[in-house]
Amino acid sequence: MKDYDIKIIGTKTNEPTLMINNYLLHSKYNPVKEAEQIATNHYKSKYLHIVFGYGMGYIVNALKNKIDDQSKIIIVEPLMSQLNEMNIITDNYVVENITRDNISSILGIQLNRFNRKIVVLCSPNYDKLFPKEYKNLLEQVNNSLHVNLIHENTLRYFGETWQKNYLNNLYSAAKDYSLDVIKKQFSCPVVIASGGPSLLKQIPLIKENREKILLVCAGSTINTLVSNGIEPDIVISIDGLDNNFNHFKNLNLKKSNLIYSFTNHFEIRKSFKNSSFFFISNEFENSKKHIDFTLNRNIPIVYGGGSVANYAFSIASYITSGPIALVGQDLAYTDNKTHAENNNNYKIITDDYKKERKMFTTRGYYDDEVLTDYAFYSMKDSFERLTSIVNHESPIYNCTEGGVSIENFEQIPFKNFCDKYAFRRVERNLNLKNNLEKRNDLYNKLIIEVDNYNVIISLLEKALKILEKSNSEFSNKSLIRLAEIDKKNELLFSQVSMSTILSPITVDILRKFEPTENEDKKERFLRIFNQNKELYSRLLEASNLSKKYTLEIIGKILKSKEVDTDV
Repeated sequence: MKDYDIKIIGTKTNEPTLMINNYLLHSKYNPVKEAEQIATNHYKSKYLHIVFGYGMGYIVNALKNKIDDQSKIIIVEPLMSQLNEMNIITDNYVVENITRDNISSILGIQLNRFNRKIVVLCSPNYDKLFPKEYKNLLEQVNNSLHVNLIHENTLRYFGETWQKNYLNNLYSAAKDYSLDVIKKQFSCPVVIASGGPSLLKQIPLIKENREKILLVCAGSTINTLVSNGIEPDIVISIDGLDNNFNHFKNLNLKKSNLIYSFTNHFEIRKSFKNSSFFFISNEFENSKKHIDFTLNRNIPIVYGGGSVANYAFSIASYITSGPIALVGQDLAYTDNKTHAENNNNYKIITDDYKKERKMFTTRGYYDDEVLTDYAFYSMKDSFERLTSIVNHESPIYNCTEGGVSIENFEQIPFKNFCDKYAFRRVERNLNLKNNLEKRNDLYNKLIIEVDNYNVIISLLEKALKILEKSNSEFSNKSLIRLAEIDKKNELLFSQVSMSTILSPITVDILRKFEPTENEDKKERFLRIFNQNKELYSRLLEASNLSKKYTLEIIGKILKSKEVDTDV
């Protein structure tokens, strides 16, 4: 680290101030008054305040005097170690910097809590002393906000679709295999093929080394591979939309094995003749206990990101101890293309499309400038974050030879990877003995779920009737009855398959009905009334829908004649 000349000097009001490399961090006349003015100008109620630069703590203390229970302060101090040694820092929630590795743990929960309401406050002269660190902080916060927004919109948009896929995938999973049965089964080199524009240049090398690598295909990349006469060993699929199903519906894959999450479009399973495996994505970690119980299996949680390729990387590390290479992982609009040719989503980008996607340039594979967008950038960020989570025992490489530069992956030409690691035939056998387990257990548990849905629906209908009888205020009796209903439903919701559809409802309700300043009694009543009415109404709609899907699966099991209803 650069050397810093840190001096404590006096002021006219006798409160000490700091001078670092001839930069004053507080006023030399009245640092307390200055801090109060800065805090007044920047403080916002119900906001997360990120203070860049602790100094002597005057600004932080001034903010503390203003902050309420619905606000929070996070302090970033690049000289934390030195100031700690001088016994200057007295707060215990100071971090030295915010990086890609720690931003999730520091800001992740807060971004949801504060609805992206964030103030970044730079203490005087800290941007001059630490320009790179300050720029990095702003970039990380900005990127995290965009990634969070993408994730939130995804939850909101796909909640109902995921619910249908989740229940139908339970039906398939009852006879498929948990991913944990093939944990570290291989020690061979794994190549993960993604659908970026650069994939086509690697097709000849993939063909040449096909028998000496385990080839993993990320989702829709299947069309480009199949059209070039290549059937992968493994296909990873997580996307539940019809567009994803369209990539597979006309395929008849005889050699490939499918590895899918519970959000995957359930019809895709029909395109695979070989054994298939399932996992729980980290987004639905809260569902693990329920899924494990429903299927009577131990199902691993796989960490990923905004792309199926992120999950493919984690899965590759889970099933092999050998080296891993990424190809076709552009995460950029290489040659003004969206995907490799023969991908169903392939198209040439236009200026209007660039504006629509809010594209920007970033450092590329060849240290050049490449065109990307926030969705791609979030996937790049996920790869970089996953390297520390996965902590793979063998080397990992980005052999895309195009697109963005992905940190923590060694960048080498794909030919070099093949020459170094692809030297013997891979023994591949993911086809296990037929899983003859009948669906009795799943059938019986879903019957119980339907009973739970009936109770939930009845309770929600009662809650709405209680609200209807409240005109201008809530009686104590009404409040007690609503609290009892909420308590009962909280337990019941944990016993049914609704986590994917509940998340966007909860997020929306929390953000839509925030109290306003100087709210009077009538306004408060109307806000709480409308908040509860929308909450109960949407929960009722979601519960009826989930019950409907569950009954459909029960009917499916009965139609398959793979259950003994007398059990």
